[in-house]
Amino acid sequence: MADEVEREITVPVEPERAWELVTEPEHLERWFAERVELEPTPGAPVRVVGDDGGERHGVVEEVDAPRRLRFVWYAPPDGPPSSVEIEVTPLPGGSRIAVTERELIMIDAVGAPTARPAHQPDALALAA
Repeated sequence: MADEVEREITVPVEPERAWELVTEPEHLERWFAERVELEPTPGAPVRVVGDDGGERHGVVEEVDAPRRLRFVWYAPPDGPPSSVEIEVTPLPGGSRIAVTERELIMIDAVGAPTARPAHQPDALALAA
């Protein structure tokens, strides 16, 4: 996959209806994938089965209804993860639906911790 893939479409419906189209499995299964298990709640699991039978699993990270849904997914058993963000923007006479998928960079942290001066913050503590 490229580093980022973006697609957008304008639909002649109000943002609340567009939100249903991008968050309800029965609608997602008409345009996104053959089978979709998704609840627009942070922390909820995501499972998508494509037309080719390939699966992706993930978790919902952010929901700002009716504007934005973001989840992270990967292809089991060890496919590279990516972040998918779906945004609904109101327009005169309709709504814009934009879908952006960004490849996530994996960093392997290997090695023993090293001593450091007490005044330097612990990087892991800052990341928490």
